[in-house]
Amino acid sequence: MSRFFLTLALLAAVDTSLAGAPYLIETRAQPPGILANTFLGYAIASSDRGIGLAGTLNGTVQVIAPSPSGTIVFAQTLTSGINADLYGASVAIASPQSIGSFAAVGAFGDDVPILNSGKVYAYRTQASLVMPFVAAGVL
Repeated sequence: MSRFFLTLALLAAVDTSLAGAPYLIETRAQPPGILANTFLGYAIASSDRGIGLAGTLNGTVQVIAPSPSGTIVFAQTLTSGINADLYGASVAIASPQSIGSFAAVGAFGDDVPILNSGKVYAYRTQASLVMPFVAAGVL
């Protein structure tokens, strides 16, 4: 069971004990073309605007967002283009009310400028839920 689904199960248990209303599983899906040993859900984050990030260990992050019909879909794949840098092993998302959402994706195995020095990729939202994030910079 991936960490994503395990985390959802734990959240449901905590919510049931604290508030009395369990989470409902919206969907159990994988993005098209997922490969073996991707480890989808290795790192997860969500915002108060309904956008989530599911990191992997193969160099990608899946952006999960609500569709216009109300279902949850894999809306975008973020990548550094280098599988070995462990891009996606850590993810974070914030939603300041006045300026939109920001996301950060860690790539602690990045080797530029020196071996395993790491990088953080920053993203900001745009109006489209089809492609919710655009690159804002590399730190």
